[in-house]
Amino acid sequence: MTVRQIIEPAAAALAAISATDEDIERIGAAYARMEDAPTADALLEPDLAFHRAIMSATHNDMLAYIGNMLSLALSESIKLTSCHPNTHSLSLPRHKAIFTAIVHHDALVAHQASVVQLDNARADANSILGGGPLEPDRPFSR
Repeated sequence: MTVRQIIEPAAAALAAISATDEDIERIGAAYARMEDAPTADALLEPDLAFHRAIMSATHNDMLAYIGNMLSLALSESIKLTSCHPNTHSLSLPRHKAIFTAIVHHDALVAHQASVVQLDNARADANSILGGGPLEPDRPFSR
């Protein structure tokens, strides 16, 4: 999660600056599949596709490579947080905020939306693992 918190907000910001219309369509299609997922298990692949599409939209080969390397960790993180009883209703607005910022080519908002999404994902994971909620003043705790 810490590596995600370092890389994903920067990637979202760069994608907001660099994304082509085709990139935005790919991110949007992944998000639409997330919305249509009937179960938490069905949410996994579109969620992974959403994050891979953002990494690709940076048009930075190293970030795309890192994104592929993070896929296994991301998959495990998503599986864990999908155990949260409200995962769908909690996850969608967070991802939509990232997507909307990228659509509007707003790097600052994309970065912040990604930070918020990851902070909440960490808090969800901590609550599932019995670690309690994330402390707001310590975003990298545990």
